[in-house]
Amino acid sequence: MQSPFLKLHIDEENQLCISSVRPGQEDHSLGIQLPVTSASGVLGSAILSHLQILRPDAFLEAGPVDPADVEVQDSGVGHLLLRKSIKEKTSFYVDVMERIFSEAAASGDDGASFYRDSWPTIREHVKSFPNR
Repeated sequence: MQSPFLKLHIDEENQLCISSVRPGQEDHSLGIQLPVTSASGVLGSAILSHLQILRPDAFLEAGPVDPADVEVQDSGVGHLLLRKSIKEKTSFYVDVMERIFSEAAASGDDGASFYRDSWPTIREHVKSFPNR
Protein backbone atom coordinates (compact mmCIF):
# COMPACT_ATOMS: atom_id res chain seq x y z
CA MET A 1 0.00 0.00 0.00
CA GLN A 2 1.36 3.38 -1.02
CA SER A 3 0.96 6.32 1.36
CA PRO A 4 -0.11 9.78 0.23
CA PHE A 5 2.80 12.18 -0.13
CA LEU A 6 3.69 15.78 -0.91
CA LYS A 7 5.65 16.93 -3.92
CA LEU A 8 7.63 20.18 -3.70
CA HIS A 9 9.13 22.07 -6.64
CA ILE A 10 9.89 25.60 -7.82
CA ASP A 11 8.09 26.58 -11.01
CA GLU A 12 9.19 28.88 -13.85
CA GLU A 13 7.88 31.94 -11.97
CA ASN A 14 9.98 31.15 -8.86
CA GLN A 15 6.96 30.01 -6.88
CA LEU A 16 7.41 27.18 -4.40
CA CYS A 17 4.67 24.68 -5.31
CA ILE A 18 3.36 22.12 -2.84
CA SER A 19 1.31 19.37 -4.45
CA SER A 20 -0.39 16.39 -2.87
CA VAL A 21 -0.51 12.92 -4.38
CA ARG A 22 -2.91 10.27 -3.12
CA PRO A 23 -2.53 6.51 -3.64
CA GLY A 24 -3.82 5.42 -7.02
CA GLN A 25 -3.50 8.89 -8.53
CA GLU A 26 -1.15 9.34 -11.41
CA ASP A 27 -1.54 13.10 -11.41
CA HIS A 28 -0.98 15.39 -8.46
CA SER A 29 -3.23 18.20 -7.32
CA LEU A 30 -1.56 21.54 -6.73
CA GLY A 31 -2.17 22.52 -3.14
CA ILE A 32 -0.52 25.89 -2.75
CA GLN A 33 2.00 28.20 -4.36
CA LEU A 34 4.21 30.48 -2.27
CA PRO A 35 6.69 33.10 -3.42
CA VAL A 36 10.12 31.63 -2.73
CA THR A 37 11.09 34.84 -0.92
CA SER A 38 8.34 34.44 1.70
CA ALA A 39 8.13 30.65 1.93
CA SER A 40 10.54 30.30 4.84
CA GLY A 41 8.10 31.78 7.37
CA VAL A 42 5.24 29.43 6.54
CA LEU A 43 6.77 26.40 4.87
CA GLY A 44 6.62 24.13 7.92
CA SER A 45 3.00 25.00 8.66
CA ALA A 46 1.99 24.63 5.02
CA ILE A 47 3.58 21.19 4.80
CA LEU A 48 2.09 20.00 8.09
CA SER A 49 -1.34 21.33 7.12
CA HIS A 50 -1.24 19.44 3.82
CA LEU A 51 -0.07 16.26 5.52
CA GLN A 52 -2.86 16.62 8.05
CA ILE A 53 -5.38 16.73 5.19
CA LEU A 54 -3.83 13.68 3.51
CA ARG A 55 -3.32 11.63 6.70
CA PRO A 56 -5.63 12.89 9.47
CA ASP A 57 -5.15 9.61 11.34
CA ALA A 58 -1.46 10.38 11.83
CA PHE A 59 -2.35 13.57 13.72
CA LEU A 60 -4.96 12.17 16.11
CA GLU A 61 -2.65 12.28 19.12
CA ALA A 62 -0.98 15.55 18.22
CA GLY A 63 -4.20 17.39 17.43
CA PRO A 64 -4.60 20.00 14.70
CA VAL A 65 -1.53 21.76 13.35
CA ASP A 66 -1.34 25.15 15.06
CA PRO A 67 0.70 27.68 13.08
CA ALA A 68 0.18 30.37 15.74
CA ASP A 69 3.87 30.44 16.63
CA VAL A 70 4.98 31.03 13.04
CA GLU A 71 5.91 34.63 12.33
CA VAL A 72 4.44 35.64 8.99
CA GLN A 73 5.51 38.87 7.34
CA ASP A 74 3.78 38.70 3.94
CA SER A 75 0.01 39.05 3.59
CA GLY A 76 0.36 37.63 0.07
CA VAL A 77 0.47 34.18 1.65
CA GLY A 78 -2.87 34.97 3.31
CA HIS A 79 -4.36 35.87 -0.05
CA LEU A 80 -3.02 32.64 -1.57
CA LEU A 81 -4.71 30.70 1.23
CA LEU A 82 -7.89 32.71 0.71
CA ARG A 83 -7.98 31.80 -2.99
CA LYS A 84 -7.32 28.16 -2.13
CA SER A 85 -10.07 28.18 0.52
CA ILE A 86 -12.64 29.61 -1.87
CA LYS A 87 -11.60 27.33 -4.73
CA GLU A 88 -11.79 24.23 -2.55
CA LYS A 89 -14.71 25.48 -0.45
CA THR A 90 -12.93 24.81 2.83
CA SER A 91 -12.69 26.74 6.09
CA PHE A 92 -9.54 24.85 7.07
CA TYR A 93 -7.23 27.88 6.76
CA VAL A 94 -9.41 30.55 8.44
CA ASP A 95 -7.36 30.70 11.65
CA VAL A 96 -4.09 30.97 9.74
CA MET A 97 -5.50 33.70 7.49
CA GLU A 98 -6.80 35.58 10.53
CA ARG A 99 -3.33 35.66 12.03
CA ILE A 100 -1.66 36.69 8.76
CA PHE A 101 -4.14 39.48 8.03
CA SER A 102 -4.13 40.81 11.59
CA GLU A 103 -0.32 41.01 11.55
CA ALA A 104 -0.43 42.75 8.17
CA ALA A 105 -3.00 45.21 9.55
CA ALA A 106 -0.68 46.09 12.40
CA SER A 107 2.16 46.86 10.01
CA GLY A 108 0.59 49.03 7.31
CA ASP A 109 -2.29 51.08 5.93
CA ASP A 110 -3.21 48.71 3.07
CA GLY A 111 -3.31 45.74 5.41
CA ALA A 112 -5.30 47.70 7.98
CA SER A 113 -7.98 48.77 5.51
CA PHE A 114 -8.36 45.24 4.14
CA TYR A 115 -8.54 43.76 7.65
CA ARG A 116 -11.06 46.37 8.81
CA ASP A 117 -13.25 46.74 5.69
CA SER A 118 -13.14 43.47 3.75
CA TRP A 119 -11.85 40.63 5.88
CA PRO A 120 -14.82 40.35 8.30
CA THR A 121 -17.30 39.69 5.46
CA ILE A 122 -14.91 37.38 3.62
CA ARG A 123 -14.06 35.51 6.83
CA GLU A 124 -17.75 34.82 7.55
CA HIS A 125 -18.25 33.53 4.01
CA VAL A 126 -15.22 31.22 4.19
CA LYS A 127 -16.22 30.01 7.69
CA SER A 128 -19.50 28.78 6.19
CA PHE A 129 -17.54 26.16 4.22
CA PRO A 130 -16.85 22.74 5.78
CA ASN A 131 -13.52 22.32 7.60
CA ARG A 132 -11.88 19.73 5.38
